[in-house]
Amino acid sequence: DVDQGLLDLPPMLHYPPALAVRSDPRRDAEDVHKAMKGAGTNEKALINIICRRNPAEIQALRGSYADQFKEILDKAVESETSGRFREVLLGVLRGPNNFYAEALHRAIAGAGTDEHTIFEILVGTNRQQLDAIKFEYEQTYKKPLRADLEGDLSGDVRKLAVALVDGREPEGPVNREAAQADAERLYKAGEGRLGTDEAAVIEVFSRRSYSHLHETFRVYESLHKHHTMQQAVESEFSGLLQGVLSKMVTYVNSPGEYWADRINSAVKGAGTNDTKLIRVLVGQYQNLGVIKDAYLAKYKKPLLDAVRDDVSGDYQEALLALIGA
Repeated sequence: DVDQGLLDLPPMLHYPPALAVRSDPRRDAEDVHKAMKGAGTNEKALINIICRRNPAEIQALRGSYADQFKEILDKAVESETSGRFREVLLGVLRGPNNFYAEALHRAIAGAGTDEHTIFEILVGTNRQQLDAIKFEYEQTYKKPLRADLEGDLSGDVRKLAVALVDGREPEGPVNREAAQADAERLYKAGEGRLGTDEAAVIEVFSRRSYSHLHETFRVYESLHKHHTMQQAVESEFSGLLQGVLSKMVTYVNSPGEYWADRINSAVKGAGTNDTKLIRVLVGQYQNLGVIKDAYLAKYKKPLLDAVRDDVSGDYQEALLALIGA
C-alpha cells in the first residue's frame, strides 16, 4: 500500500524554504556602508538591514557591497562591531550552511569534542541542507566532514553520526508495508528482546526518509500501545545515544518543537547559553515562523519575550529583529 504524498510531514523536513530577493541589494549596500562610515557605527541601521533579510537577499547584499565598495562586507562588519552582536551579524552574513559548517568544525576541532552541538545540527537539518553544509565544510576545511567525525567520535555515537552524514533515502511516497516492517524491526531490536540491537535501530533512524520514519513511528505506537516511540527509546537506551535518538523522534514529529526545545534549554535557569542561542536563531532564522508557533504552544510564552528577558543591548535588538520584532 503506497501513499502518494508525504502524509502530514512538516515542510521543514523535506524541502528548503523558497527564498526570493525582494529587497534592493544596491540600496542595502549603500545604507550598510553609510552606517559604518566615519566616526561611530549606526548599529540600528545594521540590524534593520542585515537581520531583516532572507539568505538570498543577504548574498545579494554581499555581492553588491563588494562591487560598489571593493571590500568584503563581512570584514567591514567585523571591524566595526564587537561581542555577541558581532557574532550574530557575521553569522547571518555567512549564511546558514557556512555558519553550521563553522559550528561543526569548532565542535570537532576544539579542546575535547562537543557532541551536543554536532548532533544538534546533524539531527536538525534536512537532507538538502546537510548536503550543502557538507560541501561548505569540505570547501573551507579541505577535509570531508565524515572523515573528521570518524576521527573524533567512537562507538555507537560515531556510527550514528557517520550514518547521518552519509544521508537519508530521498523523500517520496510512503510504502506502508515497509513502514510496518520497520516498526516491527524496531520493536524486535528493542522492547521485544532482552538487550538492545543498537545497530538495527541506528540504521532505521539514520537511513530512512523522514516521511517513512513519520509513518513508522505512527505504526509502532498503534501496534505497541503501551509505549510511544519516545518512551521506547528512553527505556532501551542511555546516555548520549538515548538523548540523540529521543531528539530525532521529536524532530521527525515536529521540527518546530525540536528547535523550540533547543532555544528553551539556552535561556532557562540562571544565565544564558549565548553560543547555543545564537547558533539556533541564526542557523534557523529562515524557519523562525514555525519555531515561534511551536515555542508558544509548548512553553506558553512568546519567543520574543523569552529572548527579550534573557539578553540586552544591540545583541538583543539583533536577535529580536531575526525573530521578527
